Amino acid sequence: SAAALRAGSIMTPVALAFAFAGVQLFAQSTVVHATAVQFADGNRADQVIVADGPGLPQGAADAARRVPGVTAATPVKRTTVVMAVKELGEKNLRSLTAQGVGADAAATMDPKVTSGGLGALRGAAVALSRDVAGGLHVGSTAPLWLGDGTRIDARVVAVYDRGLGFGDVLLPHDLAVAHSSTPLDDHVLVRGHADLRSVTAAYLGARTVDRDAFGAELSDETRLQGFINYVVVGAIAGFILIGLVTTLALATAARRREFALLRLVGATRRQVMRMLRLEALIVLGTGAAAGSLIVAVVIPAFATAVTGLPLPAVSPVTCAAILATVAGSGAAAVLVPAAAMLRRRTSPKIH
Repeated sequence: SAAALRAGSIMTPVALAFAFAGVQLFAQSTVVHATAVQFADGNRADQVIVADGPGLPQGAADAARRVPGVTAATPVKRTTVVMAVKELGEKNLRSLTAQGVGADAAATMDPKVTSGGLGALRGAAVALSRDVAGGLHVGSTAPLWLGDGTRIDARVVAVYDRGLGFGDVLLPHDLAVAHSSTPLDDHVLVRGHADLRSVTAAYLGARTVDRDAFGAELSDETRLQGFINYVVVGAIAGFILIGLVTTLALATAARRREFALLRLVGATRRQVMRMLRLEALIVLGTGAAAGSLIVAVVIPAFATAVTGLPLPAVSPVTCAAILATVAGSGAAAVLVPAAAMLRRRTSPKIH
């Protein structure tokens, strides 16, 4: 209370460190979790044909359809498109994840279509997630650039909700393959519990996995794609942590005269250090509470925007790691310089 301005100035970087780390890490984990949940909820396939190599030839889906007991086999070709997306009232070009899907896509996937239908996905047609549809609706024309840079005026035939699980854009399979660098499919969604060994044996590296195993592989792939984001977050958090440690260490070093006075009036080193530990607990605790409050407001709002529900994916292990890193660094920045100063012989004069 005697130095409220100083206390406030050193609480600020503590709160900033907690807020930045929490928002960035929990936002990423929320996206990964929502992607896995949306795909699991919308995946109607009983089996998935995947390849350990670069992909599957287009004949794999046709061969799977001919197997007795298979009711649908949808080839999926991943690609990207560039499209003008309306954001904050303005349209900006964005690179969007897209999938080219076969004509029987409605039998093997459920992206939660809210208008239109996947059955009309043929020719120069496109289905859009609600996140990128903006003011577009079924029947609208959406100018976009395909994977090889070709511009088309696509007809919107469906709008769906599960954009994270199935990509922002769904294209006819033939259109996606014709404008990609390779004709190979990424995987084939199969409806039916038939034995597909005759199909996978014909293609080198092809194998069959069940829906749960494929969902787990998709989650791992999503986490791997987000690794670069974690690297960037780690670098920025490192700079924030350096600023936090520097601020606390300098604030402690500036109290040299105060410590000397306490020692001259009879306080022992142990008493001064106990006082500093209590001060550090108050400062770091208050900063952590302020930063946590920011996270508690921002992350549910982000989760609502992404999933429609204010239920973020928060890991207790990550929470503990953030707390230990920030609080441990802050405490060390206060106590280590203070202990070094108190070990020195105190002069009878205070300059």
